[in-house]
Amino acid sequence: MRVRGIVMAVLVLGCAKHHRVEDFVVVDTGVDADLRDARGFDASVDAARVDAGPDAMLRDGVHWRLERRSAAYLRIPNETGCFTVEGGLAVIEVGLGINHTCEYGGPVQVTRTPDESFVVESFVWVRHPVTEELGCFGVAALETRTVQIVVASETYTVREDLGGHSLTFTIPERDGPPCAESGGEGAACQRNCDCQFGLFCVPALGDFVECYGGQCRRACDIPSSDRPPIYSFDFDCLENESCEHVGLARPVCASRSDDCTPDECGAGTRCTPGGIASSCRWEIELDSAVRHPCGSDADCETPGTYCVEHASGERRCEVPCFTQRQRCPRGHLCDASWVCEWVGE
Repeated sequence: MRVRGIVMAVLVLGCAKHHRVEDFVVVDTGVDADLRDARGFDASVDAARVDAGPDAMLRDGVHWRLERRSAAYLRIPNETGCFTVEGGLAVIEVGLGINHTCEYGGPVQVTRTPDESFVVESFVWVRHPVTEELGCFGVAALETRTVQIVVASETYTVREDLGGHSLTFTIPERDGPPCAESGGEGAACQRNCDCQFGLFCVPALGDFVECYGGQCRRACDIPSSDRPPIYSFDFDCLENESCEHVGLARPVCASRSDDCTPDECGAGTRCTPGGIASSCRWEIELDSAVRHPCGSDADCETPGTYCVEHASGERRCEVPCFTQRQRCPRGHLCDASWVCEWVGE
C-alpha cells in the first residue's frame, strides 16, 4: 500500500509524514462546547444526547457539514525555480488547518472578481456533533490543496480574505515558436497550447537557477488523511492512475504501477483489477432512493454515503467531495455544493 502524509502544522514547508489518528498531538481546543452551540440546536436536547452516550448520538444526530475555513497560507510552489510564462499555468498552494479529528480537508475554489483579482475560498468537512465521546480530539495538523490559473502577460493578485493572505506576481511576455498543440502526457511544454486537449502545462519546480517550462499533465490533489470517509488517495485521477509528486509545482496523475489493497479503498469502493494495475473503483449507484432525507449517518444505508446538512438546513444522504476534482459514482460529478450530483450518462 502506498503511503500518503498529513503535514503537521509546525512543518508547513517541510517533509510530509504519514499519521493515523493515534499519532496526532492532542491539544485542548475547547471545540466541543463551541461547535455544539454553533449548530443552533436546543442545548437541553444536545445535553440529553451526550448523556445517552455515543450509540444514541450515532443513531440520532451524527451528520456532516461543509464549513468555510480561513487558509493557513497561500504560496507559489515554484517561485524560486521554473517560472510560469504567458499562456501557461500559475499554481497556488493553499494550506488548510485541521483543528480536530472530526474535521477533514475539503475542496478549494477560486473566482475572478470585477477588480481582476482572484479570490480563493477554502472549506473543510466537519462531522457533528464534535464530542470526545465520538472520538473527536483537538489536533494541530495541515492539509494542502492547489488551484491553477491560466495566465496572460500581466500582474496578478490572489487573495484569501478570511485569513488575510495575498500574493502578487507578474507574468512576463514570452516570444517563441508557435504552439505545438501536440504534446502528450509527460511532454515538455512552456504554454498550455503546447499540450493536447485536456492537458495543461504544469510548471516544474526547478531550482534557484531561473528556468521556464514544465510538462503536459492533468493536475490532482491528494487527501492527506487515511481516515474514513476518505474514499481513495487517487480519486482525482482516472481508474488505474495514481496522484503523484513528480517534481512539478503540484501533484499530477500518472499511470499506476502497483496494485491497490482492500484496506486502501474506502466505503462504497473496492479494489478491482484493470489495465496495468488494480485500483479503487466505485461499486455503488447513486439515485433518489439512495440520496434520501436523513437525520444522521445511521439513516444512510448505502456504503459510502453520509448524512450531509446542506446550506438550506436539509439533510440528505450524499457522497461528499473532499477535493474539487474527486471522481464520483457513475453519472455524477462534484458540483458547487461539493457533493456528487447527477449529470447524466
